[in-house]
Amino acid sequence: MPIPADRTNIVAIAAGYDHDLLLRKDGTILAWGLNQYGQTDVPTDLSNVVAIAAGGDHSLALTSNGTVVPWGRDSYPWGQSAVPAEATNVSTMAAGYEHSLALRNDGAIIAWGANADGQMNVPPGVSNVLALAAGQRDSFALHGDTPASPTLRAEAPLYSNGVFSVSVQTRADRSYQLEYKDNLADSGWTSQSPIPGDGTLKRLTAPAPVPRRYFRVREL
Repeated sequence: MPIPADRTNIVAIAAGYDHDLLLRKDGTILAWGLNQYGQTDVPTDLSNVVAIAAGGDHSLALTSNGTVVPWGRDSYPWGQSAVPAEATNVSTMAAGYEHSLALRNDGAIIAWGANADGQMNVPPGVSNVLALAAGQRDSFALHGDTPASPTLRAEAPLYSNGVFSVSVQTRADRSYQLEYKDNLADSGWTSQSPIPGDGTLKRLTAPAPVPRRYFRVREL
């Protein structure tokens, strides 16, 4: 898959199953790769894009007014590209193999598409979500300690080979810790070793060998 030559001023990237997306600083998108379902056919009237996501054979763009714009495969009966009407005022999103996720400004997570393994069944009680990630048949929400850390920024969550990771913009006078638990009803969290901040972007990792695990980032 040759990368397009005009790839300057890039602010975000997304990799799907057989296609890729780049987001430029001016809010326009470059797409390349396989296109059997139109997953690289960026809508011509799309503008003011602030985030992108690439799924199995579909693509998503988030515009500055909180609207999710889909294109590509929309498999019957799953509808991974059929954005629900309630997915408005969206702050972040994720595209899985055959499902998609969106986080609204009010904290609600909207899921649509395939649900053979419960990847759309958002657990009750999930709150203070900073970021979303969607895999082939699983979904992740990053829980942040937002009341104590209002400036905390986490981005680019990733699940691969039984490991969850997320990037955090650090401060030189703080440390950062990724924590997890397997049941929201549990009172305690299992903590990874703190990572000292230095003003750069740091990658935090934790094991995720079970089908469902809850994560949060703490600023210490």
